Order: sequence, then structure tokens, then C-alpha cells
Amino acid sequence: MTQLQHKHARAVRVFSLPLHAFGHLKAFARLYQEQVTLKGDGRTVTNSEALCNILQDHANMSLVATMNGLTIPELCSALLHRDLILTKPAA
Repeated sequence: MTQLQHKHARAVRVFSLPLHAFGHLKAFARLYQEQVTLKGDGRTVTNSEALCNILQDHANMSLVATMNGLTIPELCSALLHRDLILTKPAA
């Protein structure tokens, strides 16, 4: 399987979420839908796409936290209290 094929490969699983987690997913999906709509993209954001984005954000935060010797909650706290400021690398 090539890297491109792997990136687009799908695993279909049926699972349940606690109601509060589903509420978070729907709230995130609505925010993400607003961003997609503002870009002029007429598509609808699915729950699967929203969950994919949440998981990718989590993976990115895990990487940044690990690189700074922190846990994700410690990273979030440091960012909130401006003890750590993330910047984009210069192009």
C-alpha cells in the first residue's frame, strides 16, 4: 500500500459514545462547518470528518507535548497561562 493509499484507507467500525462526548463532537462539527462554509466550500462536514479532525488535533498536541517534555494537560495549561508560546517555523 502506498503512502497516499494508506492516507485515504478507511476502517469502518460501529461504536457508541457517551452523550457528553457526542455533544462535543457535534459542537466541533458545527464550528468546523462554519470554517468550511466561510471558505466557500459547499460540502457538509460529517461526524466522521469531525472526529478525524479531533483525533488529528490530539495527535499533533501529543507530538508537541512530547517534544516539550509535557503531557497534553500540562501543554494546554502552559499555553493557557502563556508559559509556552507556539509559533510556526519560518518558511
